[in-house]
Amino acid sequence: MRLRTPENQNGEALGVGRLMTPQGIRIGFTETGSTHTAALDEGVYLVSVSAPAFVSIGSNVTAGDLAGSFPLGAGGSGFFRVKAGDRVAVRGVEGAGALFVLPLEKA
Repeated sequence: MRLRTPENQNGEALGVGRLMTPQGIRIGFTETGSTHTAALDEGVYLVSVSAPAFVSIGSNVTAGDLAGSFPLGAGGSGFFRVKAGDRVAVRGVEGAGALFVLPLEKA
């Protein structure tokens, strides 16, 4: 699947500009609970996982096989607009891996 370049409210493509340091956290399979990033600034982010996982975005979130979370396969990624203070929560489905959250352009 090819990712579509994210756009702002005017339909203009967002530029990555300089590559910024992503937040990265280790993930693994667990029966309960999830882990999450530090609070993010408002903007558009590329969220990527190296192993199958459930991901959820919000101010007080838990990821898992439940409403409000979405699955990403190994190597899966997507562009997301987040509000200031939101976090990305992740729970591994199988094996070990990592979650990467890269800011593309701040609002």
